[in-house]
Amino acid sequence: MNLMPNQSTNNQIKLKFWVKLSMFIICVFTLSLFFEAVRKIQQDFNTLNMLGLVTVVILNGLVLFAQAFLIYYEEKMRGNLKKKVGVFDSLINFCTQRRLSLKEENNSRES
Repeated sequence: MNLMPNQSTNNQIKLKFWVKLSMFIICVFTLSLFFEAVRKIQQDFNTLNMLGLVTVVILNGLVLFAQAFLIYYEEKMRGNLKKKVGVFDSLINFCTQRRLSLKEENNSRES
């Protein structure tokens, strides 16, 4: 199943709507977890609540990284990149190589 590219009428590659919507929902959910963790810390400052806050901050960072990657990917496919980001380029190359190796494995199995 191909999650990322979707050919539009003007021949630009766009992310599918449900990918954008699900990332938005995940972002809202993790942000609400962050506020809940801060509220718990204010009520009772202990190790468990602090660990929960650190976990939620890391989770928010991962979600923001994923959103930034998706935006970068879409802009790169459109040809509108203003600045290259090495981490995202290497991640795109890794995913592309992985996809090609999986296709080759499937073709060899079918033969």
